[in-house]
Order: sequence, then structure tokens, then C-alpha cells
Amino acid sequence: MIRAIIFDFDGVIADTEPLHYEAFARVLDGRVLMPTREVYFAQYLGLNDAAFVRTLHGEQEVALRDGDLEALLERKNAAYEAVIARGLRLLPGVAEFIDRVRPRLPLAICSGARRVEIESILRSANRLDAFLAIVSADDVPASKPDPAGFRMAAERLRPTAAGLAPGECLAIEDSAHGITAARAAGMKVVRVRTYATGSQCPSVDLEVDSLRELTDAQLTKLGAA
Repeated sequence: MIRAIIFDFDGVIADTEPLHYEAFARVLDGRVLMPTREVYFAQYLGLNDAAFVRTLHGEQEVALRDGDLEALLERKNAAYEAVIARGLRLLPGVAEFIDRVRPRLPLAICSGARRVEIESILRSANRLDAFLAIVSADDVPASKPDPAGFRMAAERLRPTAAGLAPGECLAIEDSAHGITAARAAGMKVVRVRTYATGSQCPSVDLEVDSLRELTDAQLTKLGAA
């Protein structure tokens, strides 16, 4: 039985993936070769910022000297925060879906984004209080596809859903790394086809183009109470 829903954030709740790409392209320009948007969306979505920077440098055999990673991330965060501070709308159907399911299922977020980014966007959309737990890049040492974040999100929902096990959670994801993490945590997965592309995506229980398509009947079929 599904007793809770755990959402990814970037590309599932908020239309932020192009903004992350553009911020990275500015700060990494000339240091390493930034992948095209298509390659970025196909291969790197789901990695947190630090993991993406380390992966890109490792693949191109460019050394990260002491302090380089922190300096790059500080510049990228500043560029990204300047954009989202002006306000950012949620993806189509997200607000309506949240409002529809929150009275009967506790909701959480498991994301590679930073907490300040998540809370800023949800606050501007008046949906911050809909989520009883938020697990961000600040909370776990390992990025997706490691399942630690999803397991932590389930644990943080237990004060509301007594005894909740990860296998009783439905994950809503868009990236291969995120789906792999949710599967490793034992969760059923709905994939939203926002930006993530490519044939290497693990199998999921259901795919939709947006949360407008995820009906109560489909949730019931997946095992939601």
C-alpha cells in the first residue's frame, strides 16, 4: 500500500532545470567543456551540484585544486539564486496535484537542490506548508543515484505516518539517477517526462508528461489509499 508520496524537485515540481544549466554554463565557461543541453538533460539530471562538477572534471581529466569546488559552487549558487529570487512558477498541474493529494497522503521532497532554493520557490508558490519533510543536498553526503535521501525522507515522515517504510512510498521523479535511487530504496516510481531523455532510464511503474495526467484512479491502481 502507498501511504506517502515523495517528490523530486527540479523538473518535477519547478521548471528549474534550464536555469541550473545556464548558471553552470556561465561559471564553468573556459574551465571545462560544458555539455550541450541535450546531453546535460540525458546524462546528468539528478546529480547534485557538487557531484555534477566533480563528474564533469573527472570525465575531462581536469584537476580540481583546493578550494576550486567551493568557489565554483558559490558562483553558481549566486547566479541561480538571483534568478529564482524574482519568483518562479511551478510546472503545469503541480499545484493542483499537491492540493488534491495532500489531505489524504503525507508529502515530502527528496532533491539534489539546496534547501534554500527549494523553500524559496515553494514559499513564493504558497505551497511550502504542503510538505511535511524536505531532504535536500544539504542533508545527505551522497547524491542520487544513492538511495539515502529517499530513505531519509520516509523516515522524516514517520511522525505523521507511523511505521512508514520506504516501500510504502511513491516517488515522483524525472531523471535516471533519481529513479535508480528511488528503486534502490524500494519505492514505486512515477516518471514525469519533463527534460530527462535517453534510453538508459530505468523502468518505472507509470510515465506521464505532467502531473496534470496523474489521476486519482491511477494512484489507486498504484496502491495509494
